[in-house]
Amino acid sequence: MSVKPSDLAVYEAYKRLDSVRAAAKALGLSRMTAWRAIQRVKVAKNERALILPNSTPDAIELDDEIIGDTRKITSKNIKTLDDLLSAANVGDDWIVTRFKANTWQALAKDSEVIQLHQVTAHLERANDFWLTPITVEEPIRRKPWATGQPDGLALIVPDTQHGFRVVEDLTAPGMRRWVPMHDRKAIDCVLKICEMLKNRITHVVFLGDHLDLAPWSTRWPSTPDTKQTTNAAMRELYAGLLRPIREMCPSAECVYMIGNHEARIADFLAAKAPEASTLRTADSLEEEPVLSLKRLLALDSLDIELIEPYGKPYWLFDSIKVIHGSKAKNQGGATAAEYLRSATSSVIYGHIHRLEMAQKLLETPDGPNLITAASPGCLTSLNQGIVPARA
Repeated sequence: MSVKPSDLAVYEAYKRLDSVRAAAKALGLSRMTAWRAIQRVKVAKNERALILPNSTPDAIELDDEIIGDTRKITSKNIKTLDDLLSAANVGDDWIVTRFKANTWQALAKDSEVIQLHQVTAHLERANDFWLTPITVEEPIRRKPWATGQPDGLALIVPDTQHGFRVVEDLTAPGMRRWVPMHDRKAIDCVLKICEMLKNRITHVVFLGDHLDLAPWSTRWPSTPDTKQTTNAAMRELYAGLLRPIREMCPSAECVYMIGNHEARIADFLAAKAPEASTLRTADSLEEEPVLSLKRLLALDSLDIELIEPYGKPYWLFDSIKVIHGSKAKNQGGATAAEYLRSATSSVIYGHIHRLEMAQKLLETPDGPNLITAASPGCLTSLNQGIVPARA
């Protein structure tokens, strides 16, 4: 919350005179104006806010307490959450996590029955992402090849696990630093390769687990430093990977495969809010649910096909099976060997975050057929403790 110079003057007068009334009188302000100015400065300084002096039974009282990135505001004689936020000068840099409104009757001194109200709100400091406006881009439609489609060349983009941890850093703006779970330098290499081969790439496969979605896990508890990061992760995935590749490869067939991490959204909704899993806008009941990955990542705006549900294969060049994968062996090369054990065609898989390749010769009526199982590794951060170890 920004603090005006005039607010600082009122605050300094209050500290000097130790009285809201005296500060207001000295500066020629009403008591309410002075109180609000002092309140804004105290919020900015993370100090416990003032309780507004009570002069009448229906006067407003506020108790505003800030501890780190959390805030609790309790009121007397405020009826609604909106009125509470307005009285406490809550700006866009705070998000309400829960609130409770109470009302009850009491006897006044003259035995008159009066109606009393109280609203209590719990808030968390908003991450910087919510304070940064986003420019809406125009959709990109797949274009036909200008001179005929070239021979097949596929760009396989493995797991990136886009996500963030917001950690305390006293040297950073706002004293917080966003640490990406995805490897931006590795992703930049993919974009450079795409730029070099853009006139030859006929297929692009996003192999899945391009979002980490730690706060959505119904199996593993998430840590506080991953809260309120989902939108920022989706935005960077869209603007920093999906859209640039579509812009460079406007004629390529692009598909996005659901991985086990993307499946967390559907699993969370099924477990915690099943009514929301099929929620659609009132003006178009035939569109995708508003919380579907296709809508959240705006895949239709890029003409990227979503391969779902998790586990469904995509057949590249009608001969190579592409899956996100669910197998993960500890020994290097063991996962590739496991896939080859029952494979009847070549297979490309992700999920394990390791480079692997193994081959097997199949005897067929048409003669020997060499098939391959391969993992292209990952584009996630390899720094210990950044990417959650459990999936």
